[in-house]
Amino acid sequence: MRTILTRFWTLFLLQFFGLHHTALPAAEGDGVVWDDRGRQSQALATHDQAAARLDAKRSCTVSLWVKLAGEADSFPALAANKSWNGGEVVDLISTSNMGITLSTGAGRGWALALQPNGSWHWNLGNGEHRLDYLPTAKRQRINDGEWHLLAFAIDRNSNTARLYYDGKNVAIYAINGFGDLGTMQDAFVGGDRAEANPAIEGLAGSIDGAQYHTTALSDDQIFAIYQERFPDATNDLPEIQSDELKVLAWNIWHGARHPGIEKGVQQAVDFIKHTQADVITMQETYGSGPIIADRLGYYFYLRSSNLSVMSRYPIETTHDLYEPFRFGGVTLRLSEEQQINVFSLWIHYLPAWRRDSRAEGATAEALIEGEWKTRASELRDILKQLKPFVETSDEVPLIVGGDFNSPSTLDWTEATADWHNDLVVDWPVSRQMLDLGFTDTYRAIHLDPTKQKVHDLFEGDARRITYRIDYIYTHGQGITPTASQMMNTHNGTWPSDHPAVLSTLKLKLQRKQLGIISYNILEGFNNGPSERFPDGAERRKAVSDWLMGQTPAIVGFQELNGYTQDRLAEESRAWGHGHAATVKEGGYIVGLTSREPIEVVERHLEGMHHGLLHARTMGIDCFVVHLSPFKAKHRQREAEMIVKRATAAIDAGEPVIVMGDFNALSPADRAAYDDNTALLERMRRSDARHGHVENLIDGNIDYSVMQAFLDAGLVDLFAQHRDEAPPAGKRRIDFILASPDLAARLVDAAWHTEPKFNAMSDHPPTTATLTVP
Repeated sequence: MRTILTRFWTLFLLQFFGLHHTALPAAEGDGVVWDDRGRQSQALATHDQAAARLDAKRSCTVSLWVKLAGEADSFPALAANKSWNGGEVVDLISTSNMGITLSTGAGRGWALALQPNGSWHWNLGNGEHRLDYLPTAKRQRINDGEWHLLAFAIDRNSNTARLYYDGKNVAIYAINGFGDLGTMQDAFVGGDRAEANPAIEGLAGSIDGAQYHTTALSDDQIFAIYQERFPDATNDLPEIQSDELKVLAWNIWHGARHPGIEKGVQQAVDFIKHTQADVITMQETYGSGPIIADRLGYYFYLRSSNLSVMSRYPIETTHDLYEPFRFGGVTLRLSEEQQINVFSLWIHYLPAWRRDSRAEGATAEALIEGEWKTRASELRDILKQLKPFVETSDEVPLIVGGDFNSPSTLDWTEATADWHNDLVVDWPVSRQMLDLGFTDTYRAIHLDPTKQKVHDLFEGDARRITYRIDYIYTHGQGITPTASQMMNTHNGTWPSDHPAVLSTLKLKLQRKQLGIISYNILEGFNNGPSERFPDGAERRKAVSDWLMGQTPAIVGFQELNGYTQDRLAEESRAWGHGHAATVKEGGYIVGLTSREPIEVVERHLEGMHHGLLHARTMGIDCFVVHLSPFKAKHRQREAEMIVKRATAAIDAGEPVIVMGDFNALSPADRAAYDDNTALLERMRRSDARHGHVENLIDGNIDYSVMQAFLDAGLVDLFAQHRDEAPPAGKRRIDFILASPDLAARLVDAAWHTEPKFNAMSDHPPTTATLTVP
């Protein structure tokens, strides 16, 4: 971690005094100090004015330590790169927002401030719109006379702002479409401008260790900053207490504020506590989300003013699919072994199906046609984007909960037709979910729509329940509903116009597994569109989306043309990593990303066509390779150098993976090649046509490169796992090889030659899954 922090030393935006890259002292630093009259006595100007401008293309992280005592009603800035102090105190209350703050928050740039309640305040503005995080003092107080670390990371690849209190992520805000956040003002610690810091009577304390990084730091990196002052602090993953997960889907109706701002929000908090829900997919969040999540002590993700997800388990990755107002989700880390994908949904409230279904002459056909004009079409497009998560739901269970604004085909049956104008309707929203294999958790428990089952708190009969439009759907073999109920009252109160749906889900807890992927991505996605490949940006998104669904632990890349190590680390956060290493800058680059920190053992370039990266992560020595595409004898020499290093690591007792593009054929596949005269003839013509190409040895296919690795005891994981010969006509030159101890833990391996990968790269990815003891 100190290596990481040192690397960013020259990128600090905020000058500071007394910051060291060893542990910070326990006493006050000598950064910004409020004296006994409450006056901010020092403000720190930018170290690099150009870096001070937070624009649409730059990721960044800002962190600082605060130690305060006393109160202030003026929301004084702790740090800001825009005009903040001196703004009018305003109430943001509206149908889509709420909170007491300063009017200056809409201005371009960011601010960290002290709330009157003693907690902190994060603000981001683009000149017109604003985002404000206003947590509670009960959970996130900063004026208690103790040191607290505040931080936020703007990640332009995932389009999120991740917020941190005392080293731990507490909230994530989607910033899709938020636009240019540039500001021409310098950033200051202790205020927004040196000349505009009024005296604050009764407030005293210090700000120390302000840092600015021109990249989005990961959760682990932020926590490491916290540990520099508090080395005994721990950030262990929570262990799921049982194989059950309680999920609540609830449209809280204008932020649950109709009974009164404080009263309604507290009613929502009390009800959620009563349900003991582990995860909440919320609609019409409208400014109340941060307060509700903070009072629950839950992690919080705000996709838009409408949609949010709250969880007692950490949010590892966010997924901003489709439109912000209608769909978005998260990957939750339930334990080291268990992840789950959860999405919150709200689709169009029109057409008015209640009115239309009751009209004289109403027909099922007309109702269905009306649905396709809005929400059925919206859901169709949502499900297209959700496809990677559906395809991998057996590995990572999938939950979609929310306000679908449409009845269910499971409710409007022959048995209930007399309740619905004698109509039997195959409602297309629910039909699409069911046809894709989703389970309607409520109806999976309550099979007969004509019967009123036991609902402890739901006031209504079976007829009313068949008008339900809020659902929790699940997908995947590892998740099964065991209980479900609709609820619309709690202690005689209810702040919403929607019932909530609470489902208890049984999880088939996974054995701890480790997924490994090797992928040659074709020139770093820098190619333009062609007959075979779409634009590079489309390929990059397709590969990222696929990796997201795979949730690997380690990924080895080849042909990272144009990438830097920081760029790779930043983009890898999309698939839950954030740690990266590359072998060099420029040319054809190999690299590695991981869920956990990476220690580079060696970057070896001499004698290697593209370079050898030897790095250690997840307790494994990983060798990422890309051998010569032109000469068999050069590959033989490269293989000799790699085998020497891999063997040394194995002899030292280290688990070893060698992966990448070997540009060589394996004797394990020779049954597909020896009788393939067309392949041999193509290779002979290539050798004859190009003076720099010698891929054959004495006119024959060379298997010696891969044989050298096998002779060293490394195991070809795909060859070990498959139960049939490789497909004729396809050349396998990408491999994941493992030391025998890892190969003994093999669960699954694949060489992905499915048609969809043809447009993603000229190489199919290779995957392997191992159990972890």
